[in-house]
Amino acid sequence: MQVRGIFARRAVLGTSLALIIAAAGLWSATAHRASALGETRTLSMFNIHTEETLTVTYKKDGHYDQEALKELNHFMRDWRRDQERVMDPELIDLIWPLHQQLGSHEPVHLICGYRSAATNESLRKRGGGQAKFSQHILGKAADMVFPDVAVKTLRNSALVQEWGGVGYYPTSGVPFVHVDTGRVRMWPRIPRLELAALFPDGRSKYLPQDGKPITHRDYQLAEAKGLTRGQTMLASVAPVAKPEPEVAEAEAPEPILASFTPEPAAVPAPERKASRPEQAAPLPSKKR
Repeated sequence: MQVRGIFARRAVLGTSLALIIAAAGLWSATAHRASALGETRTLSMFNIHTEETLTVTYKKDGHYDQEALKELNHFMRDWRRDQERVMDPELIDLIWPLHQQLGSHEPVHLICGYRSAATNESLRKRGGGQAKFSQHILGKAADMVFPDVAVKTLRNSALVQEWGGVGYYPTSGVPFVHVDTGRVRMWPRIPRLELAALFPDGRSKYLPQDGKPITHRDYQLAEAKGLTRGQTMLASVAPVAKPEPEVAEAEAPEPILASFTPEPAAVPAPERKASRPEQAAPLPSKKR
């Protein structure tokens, strides 16, 4: 009976310890989100085409600075046509933590931010491989690279966030990573264990090359093969919670895209007066 009591006490203590650890983890995550909401965020960028630089504090005490966002809208404009549009603040809030988490000390090198529909179509016709309905047109995408961070490391860290689309272009003239705030997807898809190495819980919205969701067993296999210890594997990078949407101040409507032709307003058909039903016109006689 005494032995049983010892085991029972140990079981209770073990359960209590597990609950304390879980509560501590929950508190830590909640505290992190709370502190993130009150953060002041400054971002430095360099446009490789215009060679412009920008350092701007776009968020103060957890709130967007509208004037700073306008500076980012201009900086990330379609430089080919000198056209700008409102960029998605969530996109900026994705770039910033990636830059912070990876410890980059260089400005974010921007390859492409906003791309007008006209520019997008022009590049497509030249075989550039741009998507017809690119997220760049919506101001929700950025092609970028951190000069002091391996491009594959940047790709993997972006995948861990699971915020949206992630494209990997390691063989481009300037290797880069595409990130956007659209639906969660990736290209090109990667081998199952390489993807699983990024997700210790064995769950991801992204699909590997075989098109089947990864499992916890896949992560265990990736760990056994040493894939989780590689310099480009970022399973330890914690995903960042998406910011709460803010009520933006009233702004002037955005300019219509250069390639967009508005349809003429529909003219209402004149009302017909009540009358006897018209007889159908006789069919023309067939020529023999």
